[in-house]
Amino acid sequence: MSERDQIKSIVIVGGGSAGWMAAAHLNQGLGEFGCKITLIESTDIGSVGVGEATTPELVQLAGRLDISSDDFMRRCQATYKLAIRFVNWVEGDDEFWHPFGPVGGYLDGWDLFHFWHRAVVAGKCDSSYASHSVHQQLCAYGKGPREAEGETHIIKKGSHAYHLDSTAFAAMLKGISLGKGVVHYFDEVSNVVLTEDGAIASVQTKSGRELTADLFLDCTGFRATLIEKAMGDGWTDWSDLLLCNRALVASIPQDDGIRPYTTSTALSAGWIWEIPLSHRLSTGYVYSDKFADEDQATKEFVQFAEAKGVDKVRPRSIPFRVGRRENFWYKNCVAIGLSSGFIEPLESTGLALVARGVEAIMHFLPDCRLNPLFIDQYNQHMASLYEEIRDFIVLHYLLNRRTGSEFWKASREIDVPETLVKSLELYDETGLLNEFKKQIFGEPSYYCICSGASRFPKNTLPMANYAKLEKILDVISQIRAQNDQFVSAMPKHSDLIAQIHQTGRKIL
Repeated sequence: MSERDQIKSIVIVGGGSAGWMAAAHLNQGLGEFGCKITLIESTDIGSVGVGEATTPELVQLAGRLDISSDDFMRRCQATYKLAIRFVNWVEGDDEFWHPFGPVGGYLDGWDLFHFWHRAVVAGKCDSSYASHSVHQQLCAYGKGPREAEGETHIIKKGSHAYHLDSTAFAAMLKGISLGKGVVHYFDEVSNVVLTEDGAIASVQTKSGRELTADLFLDCTGFRATLIEKAMGDGWTDWSDLLLCNRALVASIPQDDGIRPYTTSTALSAGWIWEIPLSHRLSTGYVYSDKFADEDQATKEFVQFAEAKGVDKVRPRSIPFRVGRRENFWYKNCVAIGLSSGFIEPLESTGLALVARGVEAIMHFLPDCRLNPLFIDQYNQHMASLYEEIRDFIVLHYLLNRRTGSEFWKASREIDVPETLVKSLELYDETGLLNEFKKQIFGEPSYYCICSGASRFPKNTLPMANYAKLEKILDVISQIRAQNDQFVSAMPKHSDLIAQIHQTGRKIL
Protein backbone atom coordinates (compact mmCIF):
# COMPACT_ATOMS: atom_id res chain seq x y z
CA MET A 1 0.00 0.00 0.00
CA SER A 2 1.47 3.33 -1.03
CA GLU A 3 1.50 6.23 1.40
CA ARG A 4 -1.00 8.16 -0.68
CA ASP A 5 -3.52 5.31 -0.32
CA GLN A 6 -3.37 5.26 3.49
CA ILE A 7 -6.44 6.37 5.38
CA LYS A 8 -5.56 9.84 6.60
CA SER A 9 -8.80 11.03 8.18
CA ILE A 10 -11.51 9.46 10.33
CA VAL A 11 -14.62 11.24 11.58
CA ILE A 12 -16.38 9.79 14.62
CA VAL A 13 -19.97 10.92 15.14
CA GLY A 14 -21.05 10.49 18.75
CA GLY A 15 -19.21 10.61 22.06
CA GLY A 16 -19.88 8.57 25.18
CA SER A 17 -17.91 5.45 26.00
CA ALA A 18 -18.07 4.08 22.45
CA GLY A 19 -16.98 7.25 20.69
CA TRP A 20 -14.14 8.08 23.03
CA MET A 21 -12.91 4.47 23.22
CA ALA A 22 -12.72 4.51 19.43
CA ALA A 23 -10.99 7.89 19.37
CA ALA A 24 -8.39 6.94 21.97
CA HIS A 25 -7.57 3.58 20.43
CA LEU A 26 -7.51 4.66 16.79
CA ASN A 27 -5.47 7.75 17.55
CA GLN A 28 -2.98 5.63 19.46
CA GLY A 29 -2.63 3.23 16.54
CA LEU A 30 -2.89 5.61 13.58
CA GLY A 31 -2.02 9.07 14.89
CA GLU A 32 1.70 8.65 14.49
CA PHE A 33 1.15 7.83 10.80
CA GLY A 34 -0.57 11.14 10.18
CA CYS A 35 -4.19 10.00 10.42
CA LYS A 36 -6.39 12.81 11.73
CA ILE A 37 -9.13 11.71 14.14
CA THR A 38 -12.09 14.06 14.57
CA LEU A 39 -14.97 13.46 16.98
CA ILE A 40 -18.23 15.36 16.89
CA GLU A 41 -20.79 15.03 19.67
CA SER A 42 -24.00 16.80 20.53
CA THR A 43 -24.46 18.73 23.75
CA ASP A 44 -28.18 17.95 23.63
CA ILE A 45 -27.99 14.16 23.66
CA GLY A 46 -26.83 12.66 26.93
CA SER A 47 -25.32 9.22 27.42
CA VAL A 48 -27.03 6.40 29.27
CA GLY A 49 -24.67 7.25 32.11
CA VAL A 50 -25.08 4.29 34.44
CA GLY A 51 -22.70 2.31 36.54
CA GLU A 52 -21.36 -0.32 34.21
CA ALA A 53 -19.90 -3.75 34.82
CA THR A 54 -17.23 -4.99 32.42
CA THR A 55 -15.29 -8.06 31.35
CA PRO A 56 -11.48 -8.61 31.40
CA GLU A 57 -11.34 -6.94 27.95
CA LEU A 58 -11.27 -3.59 29.75
CA VAL A 59 -8.17 -4.54 31.72
CA GLN A 60 -6.27 -4.78 28.45
CA LEU A 61 -7.65 -1.42 27.32
CA ALA A 62 -6.63 0.24 30.58
CA GLY A 63 -3.14 -1.18 30.14
CA ARG A 64 -2.79 0.64 26.81
CA LEU A 65 -3.71 4.06 28.17
CA ASP A 66 -0.32 4.87 29.71
CA ILE A 67 -1.82 5.36 33.18
CA SER A 68 -1.53 3.11 36.21
CA SER A 69 -4.39 0.75 37.00
CA ASP A 70 -5.04 2.62 40.25
CA ASP A 71 -5.22 5.97 38.45
CA PHE A 72 -7.67 4.33 36.05
CA MET A 73 -9.79 3.14 38.97
CA ARG A 74 -9.76 6.52 40.70
CA ARG A 75 -10.72 8.41 37.56
CA CYS A 76 -13.57 6.00 36.77
CA GLN A 77 -14.85 5.54 40.36
CA ALA A 78 -14.09 1.88 39.76
CA THR A 79 -14.04 -1.23 41.92
CA TYR A 80 -12.86 -4.74 41.11
CA LYS A 81 -15.19 -7.26 39.52
CA LEU A 82 -14.23 -10.91 39.91
CA ALA A 83 -17.51 -12.67 39.17
CA ILE A 84 -21.27 -12.46 38.69
CA ARG A 85 -23.60 -13.89 41.32
CA PHE A 86 -26.94 -15.12 39.96
CA VAL A 87 -29.75 -15.16 42.50
CA ASN A 88 -33.07 -16.99 42.01
CA TRP A 89 -32.39 -17.73 38.35
CA VAL A 90 -33.02 -21.46 38.31
CA GLU A 91 -35.95 -22.25 40.57
CA GLY A 92 -36.52 -19.03 42.48
CA ASP A 93 -34.69 -19.87 45.70
CA ASP A 94 -31.15 -20.52 44.57
CA GLU A 95 -27.86 -18.96 43.54
CA PHE A 96 -24.90 -19.82 41.39
CA TRP A 97 -21.73 -18.05 40.29
CA HIS A 98 -19.92 -17.15 37.10
CA PRO A 99 -16.35 -16.28 38.15
CA PHE A 100 -13.64 -14.97 35.85
CA GLY A 101 -10.43 -16.84 35.23
CA PRO A 102 -9.80 -20.58 35.36
CA VAL A 103 -11.76 -22.80 37.72
CA GLY A 104 -9.16 -24.99 39.36
CA GLY A 105 -7.12 -25.25 36.18
CA TYR A 106 -6.52 -28.12 33.78
CA LEU A 107 -5.50 -31.74 34.31
CA ASP A 108 -3.66 -33.44 31.44
CA GLY A 109 -4.97 -30.72 29.13
CA TRP A 110 -8.61 -31.13 30.19
CA ASP A 111 -10.63 -28.69 32.27
CA LEU A 112 -11.14 -29.63 35.91
CA PHE A 113 -14.86 -29.82 35.14
CA HIS A 114 -14.59 -33.33 33.69
CA PHE A 115 -12.75 -34.75 36.71
CA TRP A 116 -14.98 -32.88 39.14
CA HIS A 117 -18.00 -34.30 37.31
CA ARG A 118 -16.68 -37.83 37.66
CA ALA A 119 -16.22 -37.29 41.40
CA VAL A 120 -19.78 -35.95 41.65
CA VAL A 121 -21.22 -38.93 39.76
CA ALA A 122 -19.28 -41.25 42.07
CA GLY A 123 -20.86 -39.54 45.08
CA LYS A 124 -17.48 -38.38 46.37
CA CYS A 125 -17.87 -34.61 45.87
CA ASP A 126 -20.76 -32.36 46.84
CA SER A 127 -19.18 -28.94 46.23
CA SER A 128 -20.11 -26.88 43.18
CA TYR A 129 -17.78 -26.61 40.20
CA ALA A 130 -17.54 -22.81 40.54
CA SER A 131 -16.49 -23.10 44.19
CA HIS A 132 -13.10 -24.34 43.01
CA SER A 133 -12.42 -20.90 41.51
CA VAL A 134 -10.25 -18.64 43.62
CA HIS A 135 -12.21 -15.69 42.19
CA GLN A 136 -15.47 -17.11 43.51
CA GLN A 137 -13.91 -17.77 46.91
CA LEU A 138 -12.62 -14.19 47.09
CA CYS A 139 -16.15 -13.00 46.34
CA ALA A 140 -17.70 -15.27 48.95
CA TYR A 141 -15.47 -13.73 51.64
CA GLY A 142 -15.59 -10.17 50.30
CA LYS A 143 -11.87 -10.13 49.56
CA GLY A 144 -9.93 -8.14 46.97
CA PRO A 145 -7.69 -9.71 44.29
CA ARG A 146 -4.46 -8.13 45.62
CA GLU A 147 -2.89 -6.46 48.59
CA ALA A 148 -2.55 -2.69 48.68
CA GLU A 149 1.04 -2.99 47.50
CA GLY A 150 2.18 -5.80 45.27
CA GLU A 151 0.69 -7.97 42.55
CA THR A 152 -0.96 -11.37 42.43
CA HIS A 153 -1.47 -13.86 39.63
CA ILE A 154 -4.96 -12.44 39.10
CA ILE A 155 -3.60 -8.95 38.41
CA LYS A 156 -0.66 -10.17 36.33
CA LYS A 157 -2.86 -12.29 34.09
CA GLY A 158 -5.62 -9.70 33.90
CA SER A 159 -8.26 -12.26 34.89
CA HIS A 160 -10.40 -9.62 36.55
CA ALA A 161 -12.64 -6.79 35.42
CA TYR A 162 -14.02 -3.51 36.78
CA HIS A 163 -17.25 -1.90 37.86
CA LEU A 164 -17.01 1.69 36.67
CA ASP A 165 -18.97 4.91 36.21
CA SER A 166 -19.58 5.09 32.46
CA THR A 167 -19.75 8.90 32.41
CA ALA A 168 -16.44 9.20 34.27
CA PHE A 169 -14.92 6.54 31.99
CA ALA A 170 -15.89 8.50 28.88
CA ALA A 171 -14.58 11.73 30.40
CA MET A 172 -11.23 10.10 31.14
CA LEU A 173 -10.93 8.78 27.58
CA LYS A 174 -11.90 12.20 26.25
CA GLY A 175 -9.14 13.88 28.24
CA ILE A 176 -6.56 11.37 27.03
CA SER A 177 -7.71 11.69 23.41
CA LEU A 178 -7.71 15.50 23.37
CA GLY A 179 -4.29 15.52 24.98
CA LYS A 180 -2.96 13.43 22.11
CA GLY A 181 -4.33 15.46 19.24
CA VAL A 182 -7.88 14.26 18.60
CA VAL A 183 -10.00 17.11 17.21
CA HIS A 184 -13.30 17.63 19.02
CA TYR A 185 -16.43 19.58 18.16
CA PHE A 186 -19.56 20.08 20.22
CA ASP A 187 -22.04 20.11 17.37
CA GLU A 188 -24.89 18.10 15.90
CA VAL A 189 -25.21 16.42 12.54
CA SER A 190 -28.02 18.03 10.54
CA ASN A 191 -27.49 16.23 7.23
CA VAL A 192 -25.53 13.32 5.82
CA VAL A 193 -24.48 13.79 2.20
CA LEU A 194 -24.18 10.54 0.24
CA THR A 195 -22.33 9.78 -2.98
CA GLU A 196 -24.05 8.22 -5.97
CA ASP A 197 -23.14 4.73 -4.77
CA GLY A 198 -24.51 5.37 -1.25
CA ALA A 199 -21.27 6.02 0.64
CA ILE A 200 -20.87 9.05 2.90
CA ALA A 201 -19.43 12.06 1.14
CA SER A 202 -19.65 14.38 4.15
CA VAL A 203 -21.61 15.21 7.27
CA GLN A 204 -23.08 18.67 7.71
CA THR A 205 -23.72 20.18 11.13
CA LYS A 206 -26.12 22.70 12.62
CA SER A 207 -23.32 25.19 13.13
CA GLY A 208 -22.44 25.13 9.42
CA ARG A 209 -19.48 22.74 9.41
CA GLU A 210 -19.08 20.20 6.62
CA LEU A 211 -16.73 17.36 7.52
CA THR A 212 -15.26 14.92 5.02
CA ALA A 213 -13.18 11.84 5.81
CA ASP A 214 -11.82 8.60 4.39
CA LEU A 215 -13.76 6.66 7.02
CA PHE A 216 -16.73 7.48 9.27
CA LEU A 217 -17.62 5.84 12.59
CA ASP A 218 -21.22 5.82 13.76
CA CYS A 219 -21.21 6.01 17.57
CA THR A 220 -24.64 7.61 17.85
CA GLY A 221 -26.19 4.83 19.92
CA PHE A 222 -29.58 3.35 19.14
CA ARG A 223 -30.26 6.27 16.76
CA ALA A 224 -27.66 4.91 14.29
CA THR A 225 -27.72 8.30 12.55
CA LEU A 226 -25.21 7.46 9.85
CA ILE A 227 -25.37 3.77 9.05
CA GLU A 228 -29.11 3.24 9.42
CA LYS A 229 -30.98 6.53 9.07
CA ALA A 230 -28.80 7.94 6.30
CA MET A 231 -27.34 4.86 4.60
CA GLY A 232 -30.24 2.45 5.14
CA ASP A 233 -28.37 -0.54 6.54
CA GLY A 234 -30.76 -3.12 7.99
CA TRP A 235 -31.22 -4.54 11.48
CA THR A 236 -31.31 -8.20 12.49
CA ASP A 237 -33.87 -8.50 15.27
CA TRP A 238 -33.39 -10.99 18.12
CA SER A 239 -36.34 -9.99 20.28
CA ASP A 240 -37.84 -13.45 19.78
CA LEU A 241 -34.78 -14.99 21.46
CA LEU A 242 -34.08 -12.47 24.22
CA LEU A 243 -37.35 -11.08 25.51
CA CYS A 244 -36.23 -8.12 27.63
CA ASN A 245 -36.58 -4.74 25.92
CA ARG A 246 -36.55 -2.08 28.67
CA ALA A 247 -34.57 -1.11 31.73
CA LEU A 248 -35.35 0.96 34.81
CA VAL A 249 -32.15 2.43 36.24
CA ALA A 250 -31.28 4.24 39.45
CA SER A 251 -28.40 4.86 41.81
CA ILE A 252 -28.69 4.21 45.52
CA PRO A 253 -26.26 4.75 48.41
CA GLN A 254 -23.41 2.30 48.69
CA ASP A 255 -23.52 0.03 51.71
CA ASP A 256 -20.56 -0.60 53.98
CA GLY A 257 -19.40 -3.68 52.13
CA ILE A 258 -18.31 -2.92 48.55
CA ARG A 259 -18.63 -6.31 46.91
CA PRO A 260 -16.09 -7.49 44.30
CA TYR A 261 -18.83 -8.91 42.09
CA THR A 262 -21.97 -8.00 40.20
CA THR A 263 -25.27 -9.40 41.46
CA SER A 264 -28.08 -10.40 39.10
CA THR A 265 -31.36 -11.20 40.84
CA ALA A 266 -34.28 -12.67 38.91
CA LEU A 267 -37.63 -10.91 39.29
CA SER A 268 -41.02 -11.67 37.76
CA ALA A 269 -40.42 -10.17 34.30
CA GLY A 270 -36.64 -10.03 34.09
CA TRP A 271 -33.75 -9.39 36.42
CA ILE A 272 -32.14 -6.62 38.43
CA TRP A 273 -28.45 -5.74 38.53
CA GLU A 274 -26.42 -4.41 41.42
CA ILE A 275 -23.11 -2.87 40.41
CA PRO A 276 -21.02 -1.56 43.32
CA LEU A 277 -18.96 1.52 42.44
CA SER A 278 -16.60 3.23 44.86
CA HIS A 279 -19.14 5.96 45.69
CA ARG A 280 -22.57 4.51 44.94
CA LEU A 281 -24.49 1.39 43.99
CA SER A 282 -25.87 1.30 40.46
CA THR A 283 -29.07 -0.72 40.06
CA GLY A 284 -31.30 -1.49 37.12
CA TYR A 285 -34.28 -3.69 36.33
CA VAL A 286 -34.01 -5.26 32.87
CA TYR A 287 -37.45 -6.53 31.89
CA SER A 288 -39.91 -7.27 29.10
CA ASP A 289 -42.82 -4.89 28.67
CA LYS A 290 -44.81 -7.78 27.20
CA PHE A 291 -44.99 -9.30 30.69
CA ALA A 292 -44.98 -6.18 32.90
CA ASP A 293 -45.91 -2.59 32.06
CA GLU A 294 -43.78 0.27 33.36
CA ASP A 295 -45.95 0.85 36.44
CA GLN A 296 -45.74 -2.81 37.42
CA ALA A 297 -42.01 -2.95 36.80
CA THR A 298 -41.44 0.27 38.77
CA LYS A 299 -43.42 -1.09 41.71
CA GLU A 300 -41.36 -4.27 41.74
CA PHE A 301 -38.14 -2.29 41.45
CA VAL A 302 -39.07 0.02 44.32
CA GLN A 303 -40.05 -2.97 46.49
CA PHE A 304 -36.66 -4.54 45.80
CA ALA A 305 -34.89 -1.34 46.86
CA GLU A 306 -37.06 -0.92 49.96
CA ALA A 307 -36.23 -4.48 51.02
CA LYS A 308 -32.62 -3.33 51.11
CA GLY A 309 -33.50 -0.32 53.27
CA VAL A 310 -33.61 2.26 50.47
CA ASP A 311 -36.72 4.38 49.94
CA LYS A 312 -37.72 7.18 47.55
CA VAL A 313 -36.20 5.50 44.52
CA ARG A 314 -37.17 7.21 41.27
CA PRO A 315 -35.85 5.10 38.40
CA ARG A 316 -35.68 6.37 34.84
CA SER A 317 -36.79 4.23 31.94
CA ILE A 318 -34.56 3.23 29.00
CA PRO A 319 -36.05 1.32 26.05
CA PHE A 320 -33.77 -0.81 23.92
CA ARG A 321 -33.89 -3.20 21.01
CA VAL A 322 -31.99 -6.48 20.93
CA GLY A 323 -30.17 -7.53 17.78
CA ARG A 324 -27.36 -6.47 15.49
CA ARG A 325 -26.63 -4.66 12.25
CA GLU A 326 -26.86 -6.55 9.01
CA ASN A 327 -23.54 -4.89 8.16
CA PHE A 328 -21.32 -3.54 10.92
CA TRP A 329 -19.11 -1.98 8.25
CA TYR A 330 -21.06 -0.63 5.28
CA LYS A 331 -19.21 1.13 2.48
CA ASN A 332 -17.14 3.81 4.30
CA CYS A 333 -19.01 3.71 7.63
CA VAL A 334 -18.44 1.48 10.66
CA ALA A 335 -20.99 1.17 13.46
CA ILE A 336 -19.49 0.97 16.96
CA GLY A 337 -21.34 0.53 20.24
CA LEU A 338 -25.14 0.60 20.44
CA SER A 339 -25.44 1.60 16.80
CA SER A 340 -23.86 -1.74 15.86
CA GLY A 341 -26.07 -3.91 18.03
CA PHE A 342 -27.20 -4.62 21.55
CA ILE A 343 -27.41 -7.74 23.64
CA GLU A 344 -28.86 -7.19 27.08
CA PRO A 345 -26.24 -6.47 29.79
CA LEU A 346 -26.53 -9.78 31.65
CA GLU A 347 -22.87 -10.68 31.11
CA SER A 348 -21.60 -7.09 30.80
CA THR A 349 -20.39 -7.43 27.22
CA GLY A 350 -21.23 -3.95 25.93
CA LEU A 351 -17.82 -2.33 26.34
CA ALA A 352 -16.07 -5.56 25.35
CA LEU A 353 -17.85 -5.44 21.99
CA VAL A 354 -16.81 -1.81 21.54
CA ALA A 355 -13.20 -2.76 22.26
CA ARG A 356 -13.35 -5.75 19.91
CA GLY A 357 -14.98 -3.65 17.19
CA VAL A 358 -12.29 -0.97 17.33
CA GLU A 359 -9.48 -3.53 17.47
CA ALA A 360 -10.95 -5.25 14.42
CA ILE A 361 -10.96 -1.96 12.50
CA MET A 362 -7.22 -1.84 13.03
CA HIS A 363 -6.86 -5.48 12.05
CA PHE A 364 -8.97 -5.31 8.89
CA LEU A 365 -8.31 -1.66 8.01
CA PRO A 366 -8.00 -1.36 4.24
CA ASP A 367 -6.65 1.64 2.39
CA CYS A 368 -8.74 4.44 0.93
CA ARG A 369 -10.06 2.10 -1.74
CA LEU A 370 -11.93 0.20 1.02
CA ASN A 371 -11.48 -3.27 -0.45
CA PRO A 372 -14.76 -5.19 0.01
CA LEU A 373 -12.81 -8.34 0.94
CA PHE A 374 -11.54 -6.68 4.12
CA ILE A 375 -14.96 -5.25 4.91
CA ASP A 376 -16.56 -8.68 4.50
CA GLN A 377 -14.01 -10.20 6.87
CA TYR A 378 -14.77 -7.52 9.45
CA ASN A 379 -18.49 -8.14 9.19
CA GLN A 380 -18.10 -11.91 9.51
CA HIS A 381 -15.84 -11.46 12.54
CA MET A 382 -18.22 -9.11 14.35
CA ALA A 383 -21.29 -11.20 13.48
CA SER A 384 -19.56 -14.22 14.99
CA LEU A 385 -18.87 -12.34 18.23
CA TYR A 386 -22.44 -11.08 18.54
CA GLU A 387 -23.91 -14.51 17.84
CA GLU A 388 -21.61 -16.18 20.36
CA ILE A 389 -22.67 -13.74 23.07
CA ARG A 390 -26.32 -14.08 22.03
CA ASP A 391 -26.16 -17.86 22.45
CA PHE A 392 -24.39 -17.55 25.82
CA ILE A 393 -27.04 -15.17 27.16
CA VAL A 394 -29.88 -17.31 25.78
CA LEU A 395 -28.30 -20.26 27.63
CA HIS A 396 -28.85 -18.52 30.98
CA TYR A 397 -32.58 -18.17 30.32
CA LEU A 398 -32.99 -21.56 28.70
CA LEU A 399 -31.81 -23.40 31.81
CA ASN A 400 -34.32 -21.80 34.19
CA ARG A 401 -37.01 -23.92 35.85
CA ARG A 402 -38.94 -21.11 37.50
CA THR A 403 -42.69 -21.48 37.88
CA GLY A 404 -45.41 -18.90 38.43
CA SER A 405 -44.01 -16.47 35.85
CA GLU A 406 -45.07 -16.25 32.23
CA PHE A 407 -41.85 -14.40 31.38
CA TRP A 408 -39.60 -17.19 32.61
CA LYS A 409 -41.77 -19.85 31.02
CA ALA A 410 -41.64 -18.02 27.68
CA SER A 411 -37.85 -17.57 28.01
CA ARG A 412 -37.26 -21.31 28.06
CA GLU A 413 -39.75 -21.99 25.26
CA ILE A 414 -38.04 -19.90 22.58
CA ASP A 415 -36.96 -21.31 19.25
CA VAL A 416 -33.36 -22.00 20.30
CA PRO A 417 -30.73 -20.98 17.70
CA GLU A 418 -29.35 -23.98 15.83
CA THR A 419 -25.80 -23.06 16.86
CA LEU A 420 -26.74 -23.37 20.54
CA VAL A 421 -28.75 -26.57 19.95
CA LYS A 422 -25.70 -28.27 18.43
CA SER A 423 -23.44 -27.02 21.20
CA LEU A 424 -25.73 -28.36 23.91
CA GLU A 425 -26.10 -31.71 22.16
CA LEU A 426 -22.34 -32.16 22.33
CA TYR A 427 -22.13 -30.94 25.93
CA ASP A 428 -24.96 -33.22 27.04
CA GLU A 429 -23.07 -36.30 25.90
CA THR A 430 -19.68 -35.95 27.63
CA GLY A 431 -19.27 -32.28 28.55
CA LEU A 432 -17.22 -31.36 25.49
CA LEU A 433 -17.44 -27.79 24.23
CA ASN A 434 -15.67 -28.00 20.89
CA GLU A 435 -18.65 -26.48 19.09
CA PHE A 436 -18.74 -23.40 21.31
CA LYS A 437 -16.90 -20.56 19.61
CA LYS A 438 -15.34 -19.34 22.87
CA GLN A 439 -13.96 -16.06 21.53
CA ILE A 440 -15.37 -14.03 24.43
CA PHE A 441 -16.03 -16.61 27.14
CA GLY A 442 -13.87 -19.68 27.74
CA GLU A 443 -14.81 -23.22 28.71
CA PRO A 444 -15.10 -22.51 32.46
CA SER A 445 -17.79 -19.89 31.78
CA TYR A 446 -20.05 -22.39 30.04
CA TYR A 447 -19.39 -25.01 32.69
CA CYS A 448 -20.27 -22.57 35.47
CA ILE A 449 -23.61 -21.67 33.87
CA CYS A 450 -24.61 -25.24 32.95
CA SER A 451 -23.55 -26.84 36.23
CA GLY A 452 -24.93 -23.89 38.21
CA ALA A 453 -28.34 -24.70 36.73
CA SER A 454 -27.78 -28.43 37.39
CA ARG A 455 -27.50 -29.37 33.73
CA PHE A 456 -24.86 -32.07 33.69
CA PRO A 457 -23.56 -34.32 30.90
CA LYS A 458 -25.11 -37.77 30.62
CA ASN A 459 -21.68 -39.38 30.67
CA THR A 460 -18.28 -38.50 32.04
CA LEU A 461 -15.45 -37.80 29.64
CA PRO A 462 -13.58 -41.05 28.85
CA MET A 463 -10.22 -39.47 29.72
CA ALA A 464 -11.55 -38.60 33.19
CA ASN A 465 -12.63 -42.21 33.66
CA TYR A 466 -9.09 -43.40 33.08
CA ALA A 467 -7.77 -41.35 35.99
CA LYS A 468 -7.81 -42.88 39.46
CA LEU A 469 -10.64 -41.46 41.54
CA GLU A 470 -8.36 -41.15 44.57
CA LYS A 471 -5.98 -39.00 42.54
CA ILE A 472 -8.83 -36.79 41.35
CA LEU A 473 -10.05 -36.25 44.91
CA ASP A 474 -6.51 -35.47 46.05
CA VAL A 475 -6.09 -32.83 43.32
CA ILE A 476 -9.46 -31.26 44.17
CA SER A 477 -8.45 -31.12 47.82
CA GLN A 478 -5.14 -29.46 46.93
CA ILE A 479 -6.93 -26.86 44.80
CA ARG A 480 -9.26 -25.94 47.63
CA ALA A 481 -6.37 -25.74 50.11
CA GLN A 482 -4.36 -23.48 47.81
CA ASN A 483 -7.37 -21.26 47.21
CA ASP A 484 -8.11 -21.02 50.94
CA GLN A 485 -4.51 -20.02 51.63
CA PHE A 486 -4.56 -17.33 48.96
CA VAL A 487 -7.94 -15.93 50.01
CA SER A 488 -6.96 -15.75 53.68
CA ALA A 489 -3.98 -13.55 52.77
CA MET A 490 -6.00 -11.01 50.80
CA PRO A 491 -7.48 -7.82 52.31
CA LYS A 492 -11.15 -6.94 52.44
CA HIS A 493 -12.23 -5.59 49.08
CA SER A 494 -13.84 -2.57 50.78
CA ASP A 495 -10.57 -1.73 52.53
CA LEU A 496 -8.57 -2.09 49.32
CA ILE A 497 -10.97 0.14 47.39
CA ALA A 498 -10.91 2.75 50.15
CA GLN A 499 -7.12 2.88 50.05
CA ILE A 500 -7.02 3.15 46.24
CA HIS A 501 -9.55 5.99 46.15
CA GLN A 502 -8.43 7.91 49.21
CA THR A 503 -4.78 8.19 48.29
CA GLY A 504 -3.18 9.89 45.33
CA ARG A 505 0.03 7.94 45.54
CA LYS A 506 0.70 5.13 43.16
CA ILE A 507 -0.11 1.64 44.39
CA LEU A 508 1.40 -1.15 42.33
